[in-house]
Amino acid sequence: MKKKWVERKFLFENLEGTFLNIIERLEGTPLRLEAKIYGLSNEDLKYSFDGKWSIQVHLGHLLTLESLWLGRLEDMLNEEKELRAWNASNEETEAANFNEGQLETIFDDFSTIRFGLCETLRKLDAECETLSANHSRLQTPVRLLDLVYFIAEHDDHHLAVIENIKRNIA
Repeated sequence: MKKKWVERKFLFENLEGTFLNIIERLEGTPLRLEAKIYGLSNEDLKYSFDGKWSIQVHLGHLLTLESLWLGRLEDMLNEEKELRAWNASNEETEAANFNEGQLETIFDDFSTIRFGLCETLRKLDAECETLSANHSRLQTPVRLLDLVYFIAEHDDHHLAVIENIKRNIA
């Protein structure tokens, strides 16, 4: 059984030297999402089982979290002691009503913001990888390197959930 995202624990070990590799993962998320949703009908994209989010809502959720990731990057660069907290209720995702929106708009907005994040990360000095701040949910200090890994893992979590939804579409 797959763990819920908030139940995951992270050991940020053996990541040294992988900063650019992880940025590649982040930059590839829009392309992987596009491949996962290719050929799905509007009904498939909005299909929900067991009262869970649809594929389109998962994509919208990734979009809503881009502001959190950018904010946490800003926190790191400003050498804040604490990273801004995530709203555990997912209010922003719920309120956005993504199933009523246009997939193309959601996808394009996500892709644009994500590519901007990756461009910003690529411009940073190697020393920035070691900047750190406390992650409130994980209750541990995280380096910028750990944060980009965390984001990539979050992306992969939602890509796996989207794949599972696709398998449950009748």
